[in-house]
Amino acid sequence: MQRKAMIFLGISFPFVVSCAAVEPAAPAAPAGGGPAATQQAAQPRPPRRAPAAPAVWRVAQDGTTGCADPDALRLLREPASDAAALRRLATARTAGGCVTVFRGQGWRLLERTGEMLRLAPAEEGAGPGPLYFWRDQVVEERAG
Repeated sequence: MQRKAMIFLGISFPFVVSCAAVEPAAPAAPAGGGPAATQQAAQPRPPRRAPAAPAVWRVAQDGTTGCADPDALRLLREPASDAAALRRLATARTAGGCVTVFRGQGWRLLERTGEMLRLAPAEEGAGPGPLYFWRDQVVEERAG
C-alpha cells in the first residue's frame, strides 16, 4: 500500500492506494430481456453435490425367507417338533406371503421394526414386493 495525497483547491487530502485487484461488478441486465440478459442467465452455476446413494440391502445367505406378514415371519422362527407344527408352519408360510430370497436381488429399506426390517426390491417392479426380514439375516451395502 502506498500513501499519497491529493491536492484540491490548495488543501491536501491524504488517501491510501492499494495494489489489490478488484473485479469489476457484473453489468446489470438490460430491461426487457434481449441477448445480454440471455447470456447472463446462461452463465454456468457451480455443480450441486449429488445426494448420497441409498443403501442396498441383500440377504446374507441364499435361501433366506422373507414374508409380507411380520407375524408369519415370527411364527416361522418357532421350532417344529411334530407333524402338526410342520403343517402350521407351512400354512403360515403360504398365508403370510413368504418367499425364498437369494443374494442376487438388492433391496431398499422401508421401515425398521425392532429386530425386523421391511424391505422392498431396489428396482421398481422387480421381485415379490415389500417383505419383512430378520435384521440378522440381511446386510447393508453402501454405494461408494
